[in-house]
Amino acid sequence: MTDHEQQALRVRLVADPGLPTRRAEAARDRLQVSLSSTLGRRVRVQVSSRRVRVEQDHRITLSGAKQLNLADRDADVVLLLTELPRFVDDRPLMAVAFPGEGVGLVSLPTLGVLLGERVIAGLLGEVALVALGERAEGLDRSEAVRRARWSQREDGSWALRTGRVTGRSRLVAGMVVSNEPWAAAPKLTGAFAAAAATASFGMFYNSIWKMADVMSEYRLVIVALLSVLFMTGWLIVGNRLWEKGDSAMPVRLVALYNMSTVLTMAMAVSALWVLLFVLMLIGTSAVIPPAFMTEVIGHSAEPNNYLRVAWFSSAMGVVAGGLGVSFDDDADLRLMTHAQRERAGMPDPDEDEREDDGEGAAERKPSVVA
Repeated sequence: MTDHEQQALRVRLVADPGLPTRRAEAARDRLQVSLSSTLGRRVRVQVSSRRVRVEQDHRITLSGAKQLNLADRDADVVLLLTELPRFVDDRPLMAVAFPGEGVGLVSLPTLGVLLGERVIAGLLGEVALVALGERAEGLDRSEAVRRARWSQREDGSWALRTGRVTGRSRLVAGMVVSNEPWAAAPKLTGAFAAAAATASFGMFYNSIWKMADVMSEYRLVIVALLSVLFMTGWLIVGNRLWEKGDSAMPVRLVALYNMSTVLTMAMAVSALWVLLFVLMLIGTSAVIPPAFMTEVIGHSAEPNNYLRVAWFSSAMGVVAGGLGVSFDDDADLRLMTHAQRERAGMPDPDEDEREDDGEGAAERKPSVVA
Protein backbone atom coordinates (compact mmCIF):
# COMPACT_ATOMS: atom_id res chain seq x y z
CA MET A 1 0.00 0.00 0.00
CA THR A 2 1.41 3.42 -0.97
CA ASP A 3 1.66 6.42 1.36
CA HIS A 4 -1.09 8.09 -0.63
CA GLU A 5 -3.43 5.15 -0.05
CA GLN A 6 -2.58 5.07 3.67
CA GLN A 7 -3.78 8.66 4.05
CA ALA A 8 -7.24 7.78 2.75
CA LEU A 9 -10.02 7.37 5.32
CA ARG A 10 -11.11 3.75 5.22
CA VAL A 11 -14.86 3.28 5.69
CA ARG A 12 -16.33 -0.21 5.93
CA LEU A 13 -20.06 -0.33 5.14
CA VAL A 14 -21.52 -3.62 6.41
CA ALA A 15 -25.04 -4.34 5.15
CA ASP A 16 -27.50 -7.13 5.78
CA PRO A 17 -28.01 -9.37 2.73
CA GLY A 18 -30.80 -8.55 0.30
CA LEU A 19 -32.27 -5.06 0.01
CA PRO A 20 -29.84 -3.39 2.49
CA THR A 21 -26.84 -4.64 0.51
CA ARG A 22 -28.32 -3.44 -2.78
CA ARG A 23 -29.03 -0.02 -1.29
CA ALA A 24 -25.55 0.17 0.22
CA GLU A 25 -23.90 -0.64 -3.08
CA ALA A 26 -26.05 1.95 -4.86
CA ALA A 27 -25.17 4.65 -2.31
CA ARG A 28 -21.45 3.81 -2.01
CA ASP A 29 -20.11 6.22 -4.63
CA ARG A 30 -22.27 9.12 -3.46
CA LEU A 31 -21.24 8.46 0.17
CA GLN A 32 -17.59 8.39 -0.82
CA VAL A 33 -17.79 11.71 -2.69
CA SER A 34 -19.84 13.37 0.09
CA LEU A 35 -17.43 12.37 2.86
CA SER A 36 -14.39 13.33 0.79
CA SER A 37 -15.86 16.78 0.16
CA THR A 38 -16.84 17.31 3.79
CA LEU A 39 -13.60 16.05 5.36
CA GLY A 40 -11.26 17.42 2.69
CA ARG A 41 -9.42 14.13 2.30
CA ARG A 42 -9.62 10.94 0.28
CA VAL A 43 -12.22 8.45 1.45
CA ARG A 44 -12.41 4.84 0.42
CA VAL A 45 -15.75 3.10 1.09
CA GLN A 46 -15.93 -0.69 0.99
CA VAL A 47 -19.23 -2.56 1.07
CA SER A 48 -19.46 -5.93 2.83
CA SER A 49 -22.60 -8.08 2.78
CA ARG A 50 -23.13 -10.35 5.76
CA ARG A 51 -25.77 -11.17 8.31
CA VAL A 52 -25.17 -9.34 11.56
CA ARG A 53 -26.50 -11.08 14.66
CA VAL A 54 -28.28 -8.84 17.15
CA GLU A 55 -29.43 -9.13 20.72
CA GLN A 56 -33.03 -10.28 21.19
CA ASP A 57 -34.05 -7.00 22.80
CA HIS A 58 -32.51 -5.01 19.92
CA ARG A 59 -30.33 -2.90 22.19
CA ILE A 60 -27.34 -1.09 20.77
CA THR A 61 -24.60 -1.43 23.38
CA LEU A 62 -21.08 -0.14 23.69
CA SER A 63 -19.78 -3.71 23.98
CA GLY A 64 -21.52 -4.54 20.71
CA ALA A 65 -19.86 -1.57 19.06
CA LYS A 66 -16.47 -2.71 20.34
CA GLN A 67 -17.09 -6.15 18.91
CA LEU A 68 -18.00 -4.65 15.56
CA ASN A 69 -14.88 -2.52 15.67
CA LEU A 70 -12.70 -5.58 16.27
CA ALA A 71 -14.35 -7.50 13.43
CA ASP A 72 -13.44 -4.69 11.03
CA ARG A 73 -10.28 -3.36 12.63
CA ASP A 74 -8.73 -2.66 9.23
CA ALA A 75 -11.23 0.21 8.78
CA ASP A 76 -11.16 3.68 10.33
CA VAL A 77 -14.97 3.85 10.43
CA VAL A 78 -17.43 0.95 10.45
CA LEU A 79 -21.01 1.61 9.35
CA LEU A 80 -23.76 -0.97 9.62
CA LEU A 81 -26.90 -0.84 7.49
CA THR A 82 -29.44 -3.24 8.95
CA GLU A 83 -32.99 -4.21 8.02
CA LEU A 84 -34.00 -4.85 11.64
CA PRO A 85 -35.98 -2.28 13.65
CA ARG A 86 -34.26 -0.75 16.67
CA PHE A 87 -35.61 1.28 19.60
CA VAL A 88 -34.31 3.72 22.21
CA ASP A 89 -36.61 4.87 25.02
CA ASP A 90 -39.59 3.33 23.21
CA ARG A 91 -38.90 5.41 20.10
CA PRO A 92 -37.69 4.05 16.75
CA LEU A 93 -33.95 4.44 16.41
CA MET A 94 -32.93 5.76 13.02
CA ALA A 95 -29.19 5.69 13.70
CA VAL A 96 -26.62 5.42 16.46
CA ALA A 97 -22.93 6.37 16.51
CA PHE A 98 -20.09 5.50 18.89
CA PRO A 99 -17.41 8.21 18.46
CA GLY A 100 -14.93 6.42 20.69
CA GLU A 101 -15.09 3.28 18.58
CA GLY A 102 -15.59 4.80 15.13
CA VAL A 103 -18.76 2.72 14.71
CA GLY A 104 -22.19 3.77 13.43
CA LEU A 105 -25.44 2.00 12.60
CA VAL A 106 -28.44 2.89 10.45
CA SER A 107 -31.75 1.02 10.66
CA LEU A 108 -33.02 1.00 7.08
CA PRO A 109 -36.74 0.44 7.86
CA THR A 110 -36.93 3.71 9.81
CA LEU A 111 -36.53 5.54 6.51
CA GLY A 112 -39.89 4.16 5.36
CA VAL A 113 -40.15 4.17 1.60
CA LEU A 114 -37.43 6.84 1.23
CA LEU A 115 -34.81 4.41 0.03
CA GLY A 116 -33.15 6.50 -2.66
CA GLU A 117 -29.38 6.53 -2.74
CA ARG A 118 -29.29 10.27 -1.95
CA VAL A 119 -31.23 9.79 1.31
CA ILE A 120 -29.27 6.73 2.39
CA ALA A 121 -25.88 8.17 1.46
CA GLY A 122 -26.70 11.42 3.27
CA LEU A 123 -27.69 9.65 6.47
CA LEU A 124 -24.73 7.27 6.35
CA GLY A 125 -22.41 10.23 5.84
CA GLU A 126 -23.92 12.00 8.82
CA VAL A 127 -23.50 8.90 11.01
CA ALA A 128 -19.91 8.50 9.83
CA LEU A 129 -19.08 12.07 10.83
CA VAL A 130 -20.61 11.63 14.28
CA ALA A 131 -18.70 8.35 14.68
CA LEU A 132 -15.51 10.28 13.85
CA GLY A 133 -16.33 12.91 16.46
CA GLU A 134 -17.18 15.53 13.84
CA ARG A 135 -20.26 17.74 13.81
CA ALA A 136 -22.82 16.59 11.25
CA GLU A 137 -23.73 19.91 9.65
CA GLY A 138 -24.33 21.01 6.11
CA LEU A 139 -25.21 17.53 4.87
CA ASP A 140 -28.06 16.89 2.44
CA ARG A 141 -30.98 15.57 4.49
CA SER A 142 -34.41 14.46 3.32
CA GLU A 143 -37.46 15.98 5.04
CA ALA A 144 -38.20 12.76 6.98
CA VAL A 145 -34.63 12.51 8.26
CA ARG A 146 -34.45 16.24 8.96
CA ARG A 147 -37.08 15.95 11.69
CA ALA A 148 -34.93 13.49 13.67
CA ARG A 149 -32.61 14.85 16.35
CA TRP A 150 -29.33 13.60 17.78
CA SER A 151 -29.12 13.04 21.54
CA GLN A 152 -26.26 11.75 23.66
CA ARG A 153 -26.73 8.57 25.67
CA GLU A 154 -25.24 7.57 29.01
CA ASP A 155 -22.55 5.42 27.43
CA GLY A 156 -21.28 8.33 25.34
CA SER A 157 -22.91 7.23 22.10
CA TRP A 158 -25.19 9.45 20.04
CA ALA A 159 -28.67 8.33 18.95
CA LEU A 160 -30.80 9.72 16.14
CA ARG A 161 -34.40 9.00 17.08
CA THR A 162 -37.70 9.50 15.27
CA GLY A 163 -41.07 10.54 16.67
CA ARG A 164 -43.18 7.89 18.40
CA VAL A 165 -46.20 8.17 16.08
CA THR A 166 -44.80 9.20 12.70
CA GLY A 167 -41.68 7.17 13.31
CA ARG A 168 -43.62 3.95 13.93
CA SER A 169 -45.81 4.34 10.86
CA ARG A 170 -42.78 5.00 8.70
CA LEU A 171 -41.00 2.06 10.33
CA VAL A 172 -43.82 -0.33 9.42
CA ALA A 173 -43.79 0.94 5.83
CA GLY A 174 -40.03 0.42 5.70
CA MET A 175 -40.34 -3.11 7.08
CA VAL A 176 -42.88 -3.96 4.37
CA VAL A 177 -40.52 -2.60 1.71
CA SER A 178 -37.67 -4.67 3.17
CA ASN A 179 -39.86 -7.78 2.99
CA GLU A 180 -40.18 -7.13 -0.76
CA PRO A 181 -43.77 -8.38 -1.25
CA TRP A 182 -43.34 -8.14 -5.02
CA ALA A 183 -40.72 -10.88 -4.71
CA ALA A 184 -43.03 -13.02 -2.57
CA ALA A 185 -45.71 -13.24 -5.28
CA PRO A 186 -43.69 -15.54 -7.59
CA LYS A 187 -43.36 -17.99 -4.70
CA LEU A 188 -47.12 -18.50 -4.69
CA THR A 189 -47.05 -20.77 -7.72
CA GLY A 190 -49.22 -23.43 -6.09
CA ALA A 191 -51.76 -20.84 -5.03
CA PHE A 192 -51.90 -19.26 -8.48
CA ALA A 193 -52.35 -22.61 -10.21
CA ALA A 194 -55.28 -23.50 -7.93
CA ALA A 195 -56.74 -20.00 -8.28
CA ALA A 196 -56.51 -20.02 -12.08
CA ALA A 197 -58.09 -23.47 -12.31
CA THR A 198 -61.03 -22.44 -10.13
CA ALA A 199 -61.49 -19.05 -11.77
CA SER A 200 -61.59 -20.70 -15.18
CA PHE A 201 -64.91 -22.26 -14.25
CA GLY A 202 -66.35 -18.78 -14.27
CA MET A 203 -65.81 -18.62 -18.01
CA PHE A 204 -67.87 -21.73 -18.68
CA TYR A 205 -70.65 -21.86 -16.07
CA ASN A 206 -73.43 -19.46 -16.93
CA SER A 207 -74.70 -19.47 -13.36
CA ILE A 208 -71.59 -17.45 -12.51
CA TRP A 209 -72.48 -15.00 -15.27
CA LYS A 210 -75.98 -14.54 -13.84
CA MET A 211 -74.70 -14.05 -10.28
CA ALA A 212 -72.11 -11.52 -11.40
CA ASP A 213 -74.77 -9.66 -13.39
CA VAL A 214 -77.22 -9.23 -10.48
CA MET A 215 -74.62 -8.44 -7.78
CA SER A 216 -74.16 -4.79 -6.90
CA GLU A 217 -70.79 -3.12 -7.27
CA TYR A 218 -70.63 -2.81 -3.49
CA ARG A 219 -71.13 -6.56 -3.04
CA LEU A 220 -68.55 -7.39 -5.70
CA VAL A 221 -65.97 -5.22 -3.93
CA ILE A 222 -66.75 -6.88 -0.59
CA VAL A 223 -66.39 -10.33 -2.14
CA ALA A 224 -62.99 -9.43 -3.62
CA LEU A 225 -61.75 -7.97 -0.32
CA LEU A 226 -62.90 -11.01 1.63
CA SER A 227 -61.15 -13.33 -0.80
CA VAL A 228 -57.87 -11.43 -0.40
CA LEU A 229 -58.23 -11.40 3.39
CA PHE A 230 -58.98 -15.12 3.45
CA MET A 231 -55.92 -16.06 1.44
CA THR A 232 -53.71 -13.63 3.41
CA GLY A 233 -54.85 -15.18 6.69
CA TRP A 234 -54.39 -18.69 5.34
CA LEU A 235 -50.83 -17.94 4.26
CA ILE A 236 -49.90 -16.44 7.62
CA VAL A 237 -51.55 -19.09 9.83
CA GLY A 238 -50.78 -22.07 7.62
CA ASN A 239 -47.09 -21.19 7.41
CA ARG A 240 -46.78 -20.07 11.05
CA LEU A 241 -45.79 -16.52 10.18
CA TRP A 242 -47.79 -14.98 13.03
CA GLU A 243 -45.56 -14.04 15.95
CA LYS A 244 -46.80 -14.80 19.47
CA GLY A 245 -43.74 -13.33 21.12
CA ASP A 246 -41.77 -14.47 24.13
CA SER A 247 -40.04 -13.03 27.16
CA ALA A 248 -36.99 -12.08 25.10
CA MET A 249 -38.93 -10.14 22.46
CA PRO A 250 -40.59 -6.83 23.45
CA VAL A 251 -44.31 -6.55 22.79
CA ARG A 252 -43.79 -3.58 20.50
CA LEU A 253 -41.57 -5.67 18.23
CA VAL A 254 -44.11 -8.48 18.07
CA ALA A 255 -46.78 -5.99 17.01
CA LEU A 256 -44.51 -4.45 14.37
CA TYR A 257 -43.50 -7.84 12.99
CA ASN A 258 -47.11 -9.01 12.72
CA MET A 259 -48.30 -5.77 11.16
CA SER A 260 -45.56 -5.80 8.54
CA THR A 261 -46.20 -9.50 7.84
CA VAL A 262 -49.93 -8.93 7.30
CA LEU A 263 -49.28 -5.99 4.97
CA THR A 264 -46.57 -7.89 3.08
CA MET A 265 -48.73 -10.93 2.47
CA ALA A 266 -51.79 -8.81 1.65
CA MET A 267 -49.79 -6.97 -1.02
CA ALA A 268 -48.51 -10.25 -2.47
CA VAL A 269 -52.02 -11.73 -2.57
CA SER A 270 -53.42 -8.52 -4.08
CA ALA A 271 -50.82 -8.70 -6.84
CA LEU A 272 -51.87 -12.29 -7.51
CA TRP A 273 -55.53 -11.22 -7.60
CA VAL A 274 -54.83 -8.42 -10.08
CA LEU A 275 -52.90 -10.76 -12.35
CA LEU A 276 -55.68 -13.32 -12.16
CA PHE A 277 -58.30 -10.67 -12.93
CA VAL A 278 -56.44 -9.53 -16.03
CA LEU A 279 -56.11 -13.11 -17.27
CA MET A 280 -59.79 -13.85 -16.60
CA LEU A 281 -60.85 -10.66 -18.37
CA ILE A 282 -58.83 -11.63 -21.43
CA GLY A 283 -60.18 -15.18 -21.25
CA THR A 284 -63.85 -14.25 -20.91
CA SER A 285 -63.59 -11.69 -23.71
CA ALA A 286 -62.02 -14.27 -26.00
CA VAL A 287 -64.19 -17.29 -25.12
CA ILE A 288 -67.71 -15.98 -24.46
CA PRO A 289 -69.56 -14.64 -27.53
CA PRO A 290 -71.65 -11.53 -26.75
CA ALA A 291 -74.75 -13.10 -28.31
CA PHE A 292 -74.51 -16.15 -26.06
CA MET A 293 -74.03 -14.06 -22.91
CA THR A 294 -76.97 -11.90 -23.95
CA GLU A 295 -79.13 -15.01 -24.18
CA VAL A 296 -78.03 -16.26 -20.76
CA ILE A 297 -78.33 -13.04 -18.72
CA GLY A 298 -81.51 -11.90 -20.46
CA HIS A 299 -80.34 -8.52 -21.71
CA SER A 300 -77.74 -7.09 -24.04
CA ALA A 301 -74.20 -8.04 -22.99
CA GLU A 302 -71.92 -5.05 -22.46
CA PRO A 303 -68.23 -4.68 -21.56
CA ASN A 304 -69.32 -4.19 -17.96
CA ASN A 305 -70.68 -7.75 -17.91
CA TYR A 306 -67.33 -9.18 -18.91
CA LEU A 307 -65.66 -7.13 -16.18
CA ARG A 308 -68.13 -8.48 -13.63
CA VAL A 309 -67.60 -12.10 -14.67
CA ALA A 310 -63.82 -11.73 -14.56
CA TRP A 311 -64.01 -9.95 -11.19
CA PHE A 312 -66.27 -12.52 -9.54
CA SER A 313 -64.36 -15.46 -11.01
CA SER A 314 -61.06 -14.03 -9.75
CA ALA A 315 -62.46 -13.68 -6.23
CA MET A 316 -63.59 -17.31 -6.30
CA GLY A 317 -60.21 -18.36 -7.62
CA VAL A 318 -58.25 -16.53 -4.91
CA VAL A 319 -60.24 -18.34 -2.19
CA ALA A 320 -59.38 -21.67 -3.79
CA GLY A 321 -55.79 -20.51 -4.23
CA GLY A 322 -55.45 -20.10 -0.49
CA LEU A 323 -56.25 -23.77 -0.06
CA GLY A 324 -53.74 -24.78 -2.71
CA VAL A 325 -50.88 -22.59 -1.61
CA SER A 326 -47.42 -24.12 -1.39
CA PHE A 327 -43.92 -22.77 -0.96
CA ASP A 328 -40.79 -24.12 -2.57
CA ASP A 329 -39.02 -24.79 0.75
CA ASP A 330 -38.56 -23.50 4.29
CA ALA A 331 -35.87 -21.07 3.17
CA ASP A 332 -38.55 -19.02 1.40
CA LEU A 333 -40.27 -18.43 4.72
CA ARG A 334 -37.14 -16.90 6.22
CA LEU A 335 -36.93 -14.48 3.30
CA MET A 336 -40.49 -13.24 3.57
CA THR A 337 -40.69 -11.68 7.04
CA HIS A 338 -38.31 -9.96 9.44
CA ALA A 339 -39.14 -12.25 12.34
CA GLN A 340 -38.45 -15.42 10.37
CA ARG A 341 -35.15 -14.10 9.08
CA GLU A 342 -34.07 -12.99 12.53
CA ARG A 343 -35.17 -16.22 14.25
CA ALA A 344 -33.37 -18.38 11.71
CA GLY A 345 -30.07 -16.73 12.62
CA MET A 346 -28.69 -18.12 9.38
CA PRO A 347 -27.49 -16.56 6.12
CA ASP A 348 -30.15 -16.19 3.47
CA PRO A 349 -29.91 -18.55 0.45
CA ASP A 350 -28.71 -15.64 -1.68
CA GLU A 351 -26.24 -14.47 0.95
CA ASP A 352 -22.99 -14.74 -0.92
CA GLU A 353 -20.34 -13.11 1.20
CA ARG A 354 -18.94 -10.44 -1.01
CA GLU A 355 -17.07 -7.20 -0.73
CA ASP A 356 -17.22 -4.44 -3.32
CA ASP A 357 -14.87 -1.49 -3.19
CA GLY A 358 -15.18 -0.63 -6.86
CA GLU A 359 -11.88 -2.27 -7.63
CA GLY A 360 -12.59 -5.94 -7.03
CA ALA A 361 -14.42 -8.46 -4.87
CA ALA A 362 -13.33 -10.69 -2.04
CA GLU A 363 -15.06 -13.01 0.38
CA ARG A 364 -15.63 -11.93 3.95
CA LYS A 365 -17.33 -14.24 6.44
CA PRO A 366 -17.11 -13.17 10.12
CA SER A 367 -20.32 -12.27 11.91
CA VAL A 368 -20.71 -9.78 14.73
CA VAL A 369 -23.23 -8.74 17.34
CA ALA A 370 -24.38 -5.14 17.51
